[in-house]
Amino acid sequence: MKVVLNGTCSECYQVTDLVLTEKTKEIVCPTCGHSVPPLDEGSMASLAKDQSKRTMLGIAGFAAFLIAGLLFLSFVLKSVALGGVPGAGKPMPGDVVGMLVGAIVLLLASLGLGFVASSRSYICEF
Repeated sequence: MKVVLNGTCSECYQVTDLVLTEKTKEIVCPTCGHSVPPLDEGSMASLAKDQSKRTMLGIAGFAAFLIAGLLFLSFVLKSVALGGVPGAGKPMPGDVVGMLVGAIVLLLASLGLGFVASSRSYICEF
């Protein structure tokens, strides 16, 4: 279990990135040497679970973005194969419209998942 935090030393106010594991004996400031005991097991488990959930949301957002790109590319290729942009008298077939709508929905879903995945960072003052 690994937890990544932004840490601020309470003595010298140095901001540093902290990578805490269950084997971490104490949190030490690299500038002034100030040290404190690490987080308790419950807090570490809760933070690790939340960070792994956000990582999975980021991966899901990236996958949704790739699928949206492939759907849009197939929409473009299929609409070109059918004669280009439809006019007033020539509507688009249902499967082509479905590809475009699917691409738009997945793009919006990937934006939402990416926002949720990157919305929180943890700050530890020690």
